Amino acid sequence: MRRARTPLTAWPAFADLMTILAVVGLTASIVIVTTGKEACEKLKEEVAKLKEENAQLQIKLDARDLEIATLRKVNAQWQDSVATLVARIDSLSKVVADLQRIIIGASPCLGMEGSKPRVLLRIVVNKGYRLEARWPRDNNQVAEVPLLEDAVSKGQLDSDAFEQYASAIYHHGEAKDTFGGSCRFFVELDKDTDSYPRFAQAVGVVNRYFLLANPSKVNRILAAGR
Repeated sequence: MRRARTPLTAWPAFADLMTILAVVGLTASIVIVTTGKEACEKLKEEVAKLKEENAQLQIKLDARDLEIATLRKVNAQWQDSVATLVARIDSLSKVVADLQRIIIGASPCLGMEGSKPRVLLRIVVNKGYRLEARWPRDNNQVAEVPLLEDAVSKGQLDSDAFEQYASAIYHHGEAKDTFGGSCRFFVELDKDTDSYPRFAQAVGVVNRYFLLANPSKVNRILAAGR
């Protein structure tokens, strides 16, 4: 007769093995669950930290935006103040020009163009003086001004040469009746030098012989101090 097989579960060793496997599986599940919870808590902490950092950054950005808005407001007010001062300078410059004509008692040698005197020269202050013609080319009387064409053709003049030419031009307007009586020539004065003292000194020299057609610009350069 064939002997009947004993089921594996009937063996004590097998039962113990199954018990051990069950315990190991439970332990592994506990470890996995515990590790998962720890990782989740850590992620939550990281998210909370990032949210806090983001909130602090937003506070800084809001403060920066407020500061920028304040600076823009201050800058706009400053621009308005500068515009007001420039307008006052222009207004005072016109008054000064009118007073110059009244005190000196001389009219513009080349007459007026609208409300502005016609300009004889543009004088650029650099290491010396550069003279550029600005008179109307159809004015034949200008040709009679001594040394004028020569001064312009020289291009660049040192201080002594400039005063020599400027004096001759000035006395022509004062003494001659070419322009209908005693008159003064108007010039535009400009700056092509980094030396503020040099320009300030040149303004005084030019004013001895000519009247300024652009006093507001000259005054702004002087007021800037550079």
